[in-house]
Amino acid sequence: MTTASDIRLGAGLLKHALVQPDRTALTLGHRAYSYAEAATTARRWAALLVEAADGRPARVGVFAHRSEASYLGVAAALCAGAAFVPLNRRFPAERTRSMLESADVDAIVVDAASLPGLTDLLRGLPRKPVVLLPDVERAQAGELGDVRVLDARDLAAATPLEELPPVAPDDIAYLLFTSGSTGAPKGVPVTHGNVRAFLDANQERYRLTPEDRLTQTFDQTFDLSVFDLFMAWENGARVCSMDPIELLSPFKYLERNEITVWFSVPSVAAVLRRRGVLRPGTMPTLRWSLFCGEALPRETAEAWQAAAPRSVVENLYGPTELTIACTVHRWDPVTGPAGCVHDNVPIGRPTRACIRW
Repeated sequence: MTTASDIRLGAGLLKHALVQPDRTALTLGHRAYSYAEAATTARRWAALLVEAADGRPARVGVFAHRSEASYLGVAAALCAGAAFVPLNRRFPAERTRSMLESADVDAIVVDAASLPGLTDLLRGLPRKPVVLLPDVERAQAGELGDVRVLDARDLAAATPLEELPPVAPDDIAYLLFTSGSTGAPKGVPVTHGNVRAFLDANQERYRLTPEDRLTQTFDQTFDLSVFDLFMAWENGARVCSMDPIELLSPFKYLERNEITVWFSVPSVAAVLRRRGVLRPGTMPTLRWSLFCGEALPRETAEAWQAAAPRSVVENLYGPTELTIACTVHRWDPVTGPAGCVHDNVPIGRPTRACIRW
């Protein structure tokens, strides 16, 4: 039963920092972050976000990619009571600038690899956000104009925020933008209440434990990434951020990190099948294999099931506006092929979260 004290997206990270501080919350390459380290870092950065906004910030951009800044920047925004707005340096600058202008962020967290594109993004914005540079010192940041910059030294020296600004169920947890394929990208706000209902319903279904290890295959501008990050953190598990190159042959990564929950778009699995590397029994650690974002071909489901024989394979579907996924279909190796439509696995029935909300 969710209470007012844990309605906040990200509450699980803070809870598990207290009850199992040394357990790993996040793996980036060979670097592991414990729950205590991740929560303390998020609280430090949140303290400066609140100070810079002279109170609770409304929205915080996260211009970073598969880095400490990208994941803990999200956690810091939530600790500060703000909605996080993920941004991607691989998107065209004009598109990202449009997102920034529309979101009207109070601050933006930027990692070192994304920093070279920041000046161009800030140019012409009617209101300049405060810039947080967790892994760069101001002297190495280059010319950023008249924006206020809080660098790595500032963030490391900050006192962790103890009293977090309260949030209500109808407050926005994150703002994601559509692809803009039919025009300018449009922001889709998702509330704490909506995503909390999604997480609670999915925990009833998947029963994650602190022993689970989840992949993070999605960019954070894709709402499916919210599942990996917060299903892990809400339940004391570990989320493992995969480098895109590792998706071409993920088997050693899965074995090395003892991954139990896989989540990706079906095309990742389809490419592995076509290359002939999706061989039976090659993914023995998996207990859940989840796919969403595209049609799941029957042949891909069959090959994946054989490669992950101890895993339950499910196909999910849902637009961003309905909070990540709203339908699900469980693949049955025996009866599943006969139920396919146009040789694709069905998208299934509404989830409990969709029915409840």
